Amino acid sequence: GLNFIAGILLLSGQSVKEAILTLSALTTHYLRDYHTPKMGALDDAILVGTMLRQRRPHLHNSLMKLEIDITVHIFKWLVILFIDALPTDHLLHLWDMVLLVGKSVLVQAAFVVVDLHSRELCHSKDMMSAVDVLKQLPQMEHLTPRSFVDRVHRMRSMVPR
Repeated sequence: GLNFIAGILLLSGQSVKEAILTLSALTTHYLRDYHTPKMGALDDAILVGTMLRQRRPHLHNSLMKLEIDITVHIFKWLVILFIDALPTDHLLHLWDMVLLVGKSVLVQAAFVVVDLHSRELCHSKDMMSAVDVLKQLPQMEHLTPRSFVDRVHRMRSMVPR
């Protein structure tokens, strides 16, 4: 996952040295346990799953009926910092929030992304159609980066820091 993050840093205009320093800061300070054997990202994925079960039981039950473990998808998003899940503008806004607030923003963002797609997920007829929704995330195209950041920010009281 780190190679994808480094690639985005380089594509965003950072020099190789800046990208290495940023990646180092991300992994040693902001996401200290995400890319270690402790797998902190898995703990956070489980937390999002718990939040969905408690706050969106209908969505959680729909996913369970389709035999979808949402934590698997969320874990991937967290490990690669949403690189393959969000449009680039949304992604860079989210990364700015991580740098300003901390990794709890990633949990908030994962909840928001799943919640934004709850209608499509709940109406999915089978596992494959629900997985397609989780891969394509069609609602993200209809949301400006600012609207996305605002939704993530409003979630802050739900997530322990």
